[in-house]
Amino acid sequence: MPPSGPTSSTFPDDPDQTLYLYTAEPGSRSEEALRALASLTARTVRGAHGVRPER
Repeated sequence: MPPSGPTSSTFPDDPDQTLYLYTAEPGSRSEEALRALASLTARTVRGAHGVRPER
């Protein structure tokens, strides 16, 4: 498994954009925290007028 913490990557066509990938050991407190964070973002919907909370 990769080390915990962020790994970043940029895109050749848009170097101003950066993708961060976070990993954590299975069963760790870090995994629990990342799952909690993911559950918050899963409730967001991207529409024509930007990001808004899901109804």
